[in-house]
Amino acid sequence: MCYLGQAALVASDPEAAKNPFFGLAPNSTILVILIVSAVLATIIASQALITGVFSLSRQAVQLGLFPRLTIRHTSAEHEGQIYVPIVNWLVGITSIALVIGFKSSSALASAYVLAIAGTMAITTFAFHIVAREVWEWPLYKVLPLTITFLIVDISFLIGTSSHILDGGWVPIALGALVFAVMAIWRAGNRALNRRMRESTRTWQDIYQGLETGEIASVPGIAIFMASPAEMVPAALISHVTVMHSLPEEVVVVTVKSDTQPISSTPALCDHISDRLCRVTIHAGYMESINVPAVLEREVLGEKEKTATYYLSERHFLASNTGSLGHRTEALFEILHRNSVAPTEFYGLPYDRVITIGTRIDL
Repeated sequence: MCYLGQAALVASDPEAAKNPFFGLAPNSTILVILIVSAVLATIIASQALITGVFSLSRQAVQLGLFPRLTIRHTSAEHEGQIYVPIVNWLVGITSIALVIGFKSSSALASAYVLAIAGTMAITTFAFHIVAREVWEWPLYKVLPLTITFLIVDISFLIGTSSHILDGGWVPIALGALVFAVMAIWRAGNRALNRRMRESTRTWQDIYQGLETGEIASVPGIAIFMASPAEMVPAALISHVTVMHSLPEEVVVVTVKSDTQPISSTPALCDHISDRLCRVTIHAGYMESINVPAVLEREVLGEKEKTATYYLSERHFLASNTGSLGHRTEALFEILHRNSVAPTEFYGLPYDRVITIGTRIDL
């Protein structure tokens, strides 16, 4: 209604095109009301943007598309009320830089309209994928909707493409930067998983070593974090290789992300032998999992308080001999090194964590 009112004003008075929104006010009293309303609307919109960025960042981390970030819960009653410090600072710094760079709201409009048009088009493609793969709609049902939306969205996108050189390149550059981080992180994790599958130690080797006594038994409970579950954790391999022993009770924990916001699947415990079990904890993309609490509640009970957690601290060589290449592996090393440590991310007790270093060439 506001836009229609502005259009009617400009149609009747072309001079009002300089500032059609405030030109709607018939007197100074209404002008003050419009100014206050605009300020309040800006505050509400900025809060919605910040909350949305926090939520999307957290979901990207849970889905393995982004490095681990520090996530703080601001409410004990509502799961979705979170604060992500690094994202908050990046949004703040970027916003200030945009204001200084564009200097006026009219100059910023070129970047804004292109970002909105691009978001609309991307959302339509996402809708099509979700409707087909998640909701399993037949093609004849989803295709007319997709085409209808795309006609409108692409028309807007083409119409605003002339603003690319006037500032529209800014959202494209920022989006490309975020996409590059996600692509490098995903490619690095895939290469890391391939490298782990090629490990010289398999679960069968561990079982045989335990049965034959090649791997000695020492008192205690050891908890190793593994991703994915079918691979032998690097920390466990290093422990066996260097110490030739394992604690008398070994628990291998894997945290898997579900497509649901809050997972209803309980922790699954697979007892491989009397000394070894593999635990899978399912986490929704809106959840932050506290591994010790889950293990104490569903698997180990009071024994969890005496267990020791073993983690692997990976260092990547970033050479040209790996599958990623020198530059990609070097960037992945930077992302990996600056991501939140598993101890903090999974809520592990600092005084019961042992970290074992490994060097890997991806």
